[in-house]
Amino acid sequence: AGEALAAAFKGHGTLQGACVGHNDFGEGVCSRLALAFCQNPRLDTLDLSALPLRPEDQRMIDDSSMLAKEPPHLKAAVQLVVKNQPTYKCVDLMFRPGFHERQVEELGMKFLMIALRDNDHVTSLALGGNKLNVPTCRYIQRELRTKPNITELSIVYNQPCLDFRDARDFCGMLQQSPHIRSVDFSRNLMLEEGAQELLNTV
Repeated sequence: AGEALAAAFKGHGTLQGACVGHNDFGEGVCSRLALAFCQNPRLDTLDLSALPLRPEDQRMIDDSSMLAKEPPHLKAAVQLVVKNQPTYKCVDLMFRPGFHERQVEELGMKFLMIALRDNDHVTSLALGGNKLNVPTCRYIQRELRTKPNITELSIVYNQPCLDFRDARDFCGMLQQSPHIRSVDFSRNLMLEEGAQELLNTV
């Protein structure tokens, strides 16, 4: 029953809240319920009272309730990723002043990467112009290592600008991610040290 609920939560288009506490679910099922909740941006509340919920899953649920406060273009992108449609190939979150309400930051990018875990069709990520700090960039790197369908990554003009240490981190990801064939880190501050890191990876 728990597995069926997780599948229903993930794909339901109109459900906004669910209470499934005091059922005989194990930790594994609770984790899948929590993940499904995070992958459906329409779900606002999930009650798992008296269930064996791990602290990291509770944090994921707590964070997910914040999705409603994220920029509209991020929410729209997450919804399209969750649908997993073959025609949706490029997630374009490039920040455009005057067109987008505000930039995507750490929590919003986490929502996107969680949604991408079960998406098999997206091949390109355009994430430039946003506020991606070091932990966020490293989170992106970890997730992309497990996504062979994603072959293109663009983070131009990040704020703060990517530096040579970020270049080193991304080069480490590229060495473990042969599926990534194209990267664009232009308009940052990687300097000569960053360029050398990239050259050593090619």
